[in-house]
Amino acid sequence: MKTQNRDKSGFKELTEAQIDCLILVSQQLTSKEIGPILGISPHTVDQRVRRAMRTLNVDRRADAARI
Repeated sequence: MKTQNRDKSGFKELTEAQIDCLILVSQQLTSKEIGPILGISPHTVDQRVRRAMRTLNVDRRADAARI
């Protein structure tokens, strides 16, 4: 299970755009809600969150946002 082996040092590897998305995810907003706030499509939000999840080695958006 990836969430048990998450590496918080991966946080340093996140882009500012990924961090912006994760901050809004932590506020329990959906990609459809985040997109207009950041001026991007929900698809782009999903891409940024997925890449952040991969970088942080977690399986869930909420786990990435918590880190």
